[in-house]
Formats: sequence, C-alpha cells, structure tokens
Amino acid sequence: MPGPVPSGPPGIQPDQGLQKPHITLTAKKGQFGQKSVGLSSPVTYLKNLFRAQEKEGGSSTPVDKPIGERSAAVVDKARTYTALPRAKGASDVSPEYQGNVKGAPDLNSVAKQRLLGEGSFGQVHLVTNPLEQGEVKDSPTVLQKQYVVKTQRAGKEEVEARQSAAEKEVAIQKAVPGSVQIQQERRINNGHQVMMEYGGVELESLIKSGKGKALPEALVKDLSRQLLSQLSKSHEQGILHRDIKPENILVNHKGQLTLADFGLSLKAGNDVEPDKAVFKGVAGTPDYMAPEVWTKKGYSFNADIWSAGLVLYQMATGEKTDFFSTVYDSDGEVRQGFDSAEVGRVRKRISRHKKLSPELKELLLGMIQSNPKKRLSAKEAI
Repeated sequence: MPGPVPSGPPGIQPDQGLQKPHITLTAKKGQFGQKSVGLSSPVTYLKNLFRAQEKEGGSSTPVDKPIGERSAAVVDKARTYTALPRAKGASDVSPEYQGNVKGAPDLNSVAKQRLLGEGSFGQVHLVTNPLEQGEVKDSPTVLQKQYVVKTQRAGKEEVEARQSAAEKEVAIQKAVPGSVQIQQERRINNGHQVMMEYGGVELESLIKSGKGKALPEALVKDLSRQLLSQLSKSHEQGILHRDIKPENILVNHKGQLTLADFGLSLKAGNDVEPDKAVFKGVAGTPDYMAPEVWTKKGYSFNADIWSAGLVLYQMATGEKTDFFSTVYDSDGEVRQGFDSAEVGRVRKRISRHKKLSPELKELLLGMIQSNPKKRLSAKEAI
C-alpha cells in the first residue's frame, strides 16, 4: 500500500497496531475480592459488546462505565454488568479505575516497556513510571498509567527543521479538543521528544480483526459519530488533519476514539473564516486522499470528510476502496493519480449493499462525494 505523501519534513508514525496490549483493571477492595479483572483483547471485547447490543436491542453502549461494570455478553443498560475474574500480573491498567494512580513520569526517567513503531527518523515507545524502591509491578493498590514517547532524530544539517516541525505538530495536537493529551516535550541534541498519554490500539487492528468482514453496524455508527465529532471540533479550530486513515485513529478499552499523528496537519489563519479556508499542497496517504487534493488547485476541510468516509466504508463493509491509480506517460515514466471512475462504482456498491441500513448508506453517500461542494461537512454528517 502506498505510504503517506509528505509535505515538509516527514514524521514517524506510531504503529500501535503492531501488538494488541492486554487490558487489565484492578478492582476496589471488596468489590471483586480485590482481584485483577480484564479482557484478553480490547478488539475482541468491543466487537462482542456491540454485537450483543444488536442482538438484544440495547440502546447506546455504556462507554462511561468502567469495564469492570460491563459485560461483553450484554449491552442493555437495564442489566447488571459484571467483570470476569482474572489472575494478577498483566501490565496494562485502566487509569481511571479505582485506586492510586501514579502521575506522569518525567521524560528523563521513563521506564520503556516496548517499541511500538519505528520509522526513518525515529521511534515510538510505550513507557511508564520507573518502579520505586519496594514497589511491586502491577500492584492491586497502585495503578501504572501508560504513556507513549515519540522520538524524532535528524542529521546535523536538518536538526532545526525537524525540531520546528515536531513542535508545530505538538502545538496543533494541543489545540484539537479531545486529542491524545500531551504531557511533556523537549528538544534533544539531534532532534525532538514528546510524551503523551497512550490512546489505545489503532482502528486498523479492529478492522483487520474482521478478516475482510464488516464490523457490527452499532460499532461502526458509534465510532463514526465520535470521529465526525472530533473532526467537527478540529475544523472549528481551523485545523485540517490531512491524513485521516485507520492507522491514525486510536480506540481505547472503553470504545473511546481519538485522532493521532498531526504531522501533516495545517491550521488556517486566525482571521480566516472556517468555511472560507483554502489549503494547498498534495499531502496525505494516497489511498485516502480526496480527489481535490490530487488536483493541486486548493481544498478545504471537506477533504478530511472524504478520507473519513472511506474509513467508515471500510468498517461497514470490510472492503477497502482503491482510488489510487498508477499510469505511464509517453516517456514511460510513472505518474500517480486519482481514479475518478472508481467513485461511481463505489457509490453504486453502497446503494446496492444488502446489509447496510438506509441511514448508513445515506451517510456514506454524503461523505464519499467527489464534488467537495456537495459533500457533507463534519457538522452535517454528525
């Protein structure tokens, strides 16, 4: 699959889908006999949760409840939610659960757990606080919150540009409501480091778990609503993400979604009205880039909606669209472009799809619209 088309200095992208972390909660004393409770996989849990909702006719998923008060078998708010007992010792914990949660570690003294991703310019690690004297890992009374440290490095002549680009990315991420919270950042001798909260597994992992099959529609609708809500808030701040794809969307154990990787994002000037903002430059991941981005004539916030529509289509059908075309010119040189004819074929498949609800069909057709003026905005799509 073609990688992202960079605009300016490229950044490394965390691949939190490389491993599916085990999610464990530590119960309050007396509630579950002070045992650790959890789920073997947040991906499996979320799918089971929403499939049960569809079967039982339950309403919205109780995402505000801790997992210890929910059941993967039933999603009916009127029922009692119980937790499954599990042996102690798992490394990942739920920071918002009952117990003494340690504060964020200092960047100078983090304890690295494992490598999450690696690129040409750096690495991304999962980290926690280092254990103090006499402290036991995964104690039932002290919860270790997890964080991600992203380290970018560059050659001697490119250090300043790399640091400036990384600081711009952090500033944009801080400005987006609901994005993964930044804890610390700093310049290092040959680059830049930033530590942020661990936002969960990549949506890509959730999609791949279906092995080409659609995710439960209740789950698709819930994640779609959250994604569009985040994009709406981002666009209101004048921020265009420009690289919406499953790998840049994180989902935690509560089913809460957050956007990640703002390395290609742009912010409109403060004096520019959001509906009149125009951005330029071909940037993003070709498989998810809007047709107007390919034309180099300028585009607006609705470019993100096209990308989000393709992500929704992928979740709802298990299929991945392919608008990316490669052709050869008269000199035999490779040219990359957008296959406009595929738009009609995809829209036809949506309209004729037997398992999609009318509401979901309408939403997808409004987002996967080649004419940006006819495409839904994030606010309209919600």
